[in-house]
Amino acid sequence: MKVALIQSSQVNNEQRGVGVYTQNLFNALKTLKDIQVEITQLSDIPKDADIYHYTYFDPFFKSLKIIPGKKTIVTVHDLIPIKFPTHFPKGIRGTINWWRQKKNLQNADALITDSLASQKDIRQLVKIPESRIYPIYLAPGVPFYKKFTTTQLKNVSHKYSLPEKYVLYVGDANWNKNILNVVKACEQAEVALVLVSNALSKTVTVNHPELREARLAQQILVKNAQFLVLSKVAVEDLAALYQLAQVLLLPSRYEGFGLPVVEAFASGCPVICSKNGSLAEVAGKGAYFIDSDDGAAISAAVKKFYTDSQVRQKYRKLGYQEVKRFSWESTALKTFDVYKQIKLS
Repeated sequence: MKVALIQSSQVNNEQRGVGVYTQNLFNALKTLKDIQVEITQLSDIPKDADIYHYTYFDPFFKSLKIIPGKKTIVTVHDLIPIKFPTHFPKGIRGTINWWRQKKNLQNADALITDSLASQKDIRQLVKIPESRIYPIYLAPGVPFYKKFTTTQLKNVSHKYSLPEKYVLYVGDANWNKNILNVVKACEQAEVALVLVSNALSKTVTVNHPELREARLAQQILVKNAQFLVLSKVAVEDLAALYQLAQVLLLPSRYEGFGLPVVEAFASGCPVICSKNGSLAEVAGKGAYFIDSDDGAAISAAVKKFYTDSQVRQKYRKLGYQEVKRFSWESTALKTFDVYKQIKLS
């Protein structure tokens, strides 16, 4: 079986979540028998593949090209902009593109998504039967399981001028990430905060609902010497940042999966997160849950993990147990099963 993994040119940067998905899936699929797989671009789709798998979907841009007579699968990581239209206004062009993209999804042979929560959203928002939507979990990459030496950790700490102790945030700065509450909670708790976020490393100037809170967060970030924003962090360095952190803070208003949660679990970093979207499903019993809208509760949780080593150790152990549910080998096998079903249909 020949499979083309098609990704948009918008996600060539391997640091982006979708690029990470495509590369890890490709690496895992290559180890399986009876499959040839290649990564290609939307502008250079091969003509002889048995399965065309779009690993990227954007509701507001033309990221799909359904080829008549060809078996097509689309991975939809989430539909957060469609689920929360007030915070992600489409505009006229976006509305038209969403209508087209929605039709393309309806014409695809199957959809893959990252969680049961996203499967439910797709079924409701795209009007596709649940039987055509396959929830397949993502997983941490190999570097996140690495046990760094003390010297290696010191080198990473020196490279990025890290504080001795810190709370870690990893992710984007969109409305659903709840970044303003992240910053306010750490400011209230009087703790150091390291944010790994390409979006926050650039000054947010647009007054758009999607990024309005990011602008406010940046106004706080620049005034607090305990806050550090990093961008373009190499994957191995990111794994070390997890291991050095007191806790990962991810109080998202909604997630389609929540990759930082399982990366933290694999790295031995305790996790504080909300239960919104897929997070309760993905984190299982491995995280300390908080209400994403309760700033005082988030701050109190941060303070608890920052100061109490026994609490941190408890949640490290719980995270190690939960991460056993996730592997790229499993992701690849389940994805290959979908390929085989669709090829025979």
